[in-house]
Amino acid sequence: MFEKLNLGMRGHDLNYDTPEQLAKSLNKVGATSVQLALKKSFPWIKGEESLTPALGKYIKKCFDENGVNLSVLGCYINPIAEDDKVLRNQLDWFKANLIFSKYLGADMVGTETGFFNDPDPEKIEANYQKFLSSMKELVGVAEKIGVMIGVEAVVNNTICSPQVMKRFLDDINSPCVCVIFDVTNALPSEDIQIQHKTIDEMFELCGNKIGVIHLKDFGYDQDGRRKFIIAGDQGGVVDFEYFLKKVKENCPCIDAIIEEVPEENFHIYSNKMADIWEKA
Repeated sequence: MFEKLNLGMRGHDLNYDTPEQLAKSLNKVGATSVQLALKKSFPWIKGEESLTPALGKYIKKCFDENGVNLSVLGCYINPIAEDDKVLRNQLDWFKANLIFSKYLGADMVGTETGFFNDPDPEKIEANYQKFLSSMKELVGVAEKIGVMIGVEAVVNNTICSPQVMKRFLDDINSPCVCVIFDVTNALPSEDIQIQHKTIDEMFELCGNKIGVIHLKDFGYDQDGRRKFIIAGDQGGVVDFEYFLKKVKENCPCIDAIIEEVPEENFHIYSNKMADIWEKA
C-alpha cells in the first residue's frame, strides 16, 4: 500500500478546454494525477484577472469528484529573463498562480530555472544569483500563504545538476521549496554509468525534497539532436528499471506524470511503467 506509484498526465496532452471534460477524461483513462498548466489547458484564462477563488474551487471540485490529484500547477516562467519588464510580468504571474493554487488544492506550483549555457564561471555565478533573487521573492510569497514551489533541474538551465540543486536548496533554505525530478531533463548523457551516477546523486543530495517525478524518455534524430520519446516506447535510452527502483526506495506513494502521451494510449504506457515499478 505504501509503495504505490500514482501515474498521471499533463492536462494539455488531452484536448479538452473545460475543467469538467478534462477531469472526466483523466478519470476515464485511469490517470490518478495531473499536471495542469492553466493557459495551455484552458485558453480562456487570459491573465491574473481570471484567477478568481470561485474558479479555483470549481476546478478543484471537478478533479476531486473524479479522483484526480492536482500534483503540479505548471507555471513555467523564465526567472532569469534579461528584460526587466518581462521578468516582472512573469514573476507576478507566478505569484498569482501561487495564490490560486490554494483554492485549487494543488500540491505545488512548478517551474524550470531558465536556459543558460555559458561556460564563463563569472557569468554562471551572476546568472545563479539572479535566479536566486527571483526565487527569494517568490518563496517569500509562498511562505506567507503556505504553498509549495517545485523546481525542476534541466541540463543547460540555471539548475543543471544535482549539485547545483543542492546548493539552491541550501541557499533558499525554505520548507516551501521542493524538487520536480524529470529524469530525462536532468540527464546529461545516454551513458548508463552517467545516468546511474546522476540519479544516485539527486537522491543522495536532494532525496528528501523530491515532490513529484516526470516520466519521459529520449533518443537522437538523424542529425544527432536529442528528441523526446514517450516513457516505455521503443528507441528510448533511459534506464527506467534503475530509476524507478530508486524512486520506490526513496519516495513511496509519489505522483509520476507521464509526459507527451496521447489520451488513447495512456493505459499502454502507464501499464509499462507500473510493471517496471512492481518488479523494482
